Amino acid sequence: VNGKQDPVIRHDNAPLYNQFSEVVGYGWHVSAPILDGGKFIGFITADNFLNNKALKNFQPDLLCLFGATIGHLISRQLEQETIRKLSSAVQHSSSMIIVLNTKQVVEFANDAFCRLSGYSLNEILGEELAVLFPTEPYQTIKQTLSSGLAWQGEVVNYKKNGEAYEAFVSISP
Repeated sequence: VNGKQDPVIRHDNAPLYNQFSEVVGYGWHVSAPILDGGKFIGFITADNFLNNKALKNFQPDLLCLFGATIGHLISRQLEQETIRKLSSAVQHSSSMIIVLNTKQVVEFANDAFCRLSGYSLNEILGEELAVLFPTEPYQTIKQTLSSGLAWQGEVVNYKKNGEAYEAFVSISP
């Protein structure tokens, strides 16, 4: 293992070791990189310790393909773990968070928003932002976001039951 992305490192008369690091024989040993795209993650190795058969021509290529598959799966798993952590942080934040699509339709709201506004997530999913904000500042917010800029300011908004509340709002396109 040389730390490079060589397609295959092959040794035909390599020492084969047991669990005590003792040489128990000699045979082929092949290492192939584990890659995600061009990103090097590690190596996967195989040897003929168990069956003592000759290395077939397709086996190094198969090991490379297996390494690429494993690399892709490892990277996706790490990405999913990062997304899960971020999602949990957003969901449990004490700040109200709403996610809108490009048409300013609600795709997500966290627990803090639902608690303060009195709306359940199911009640606001698919609704336009206008349902949650009074006409002013909604028009200003909409114009600012349409121009590609962020908007922030203090607003007086209304809960589902009509009770007013003040909130500092920051919205990014």
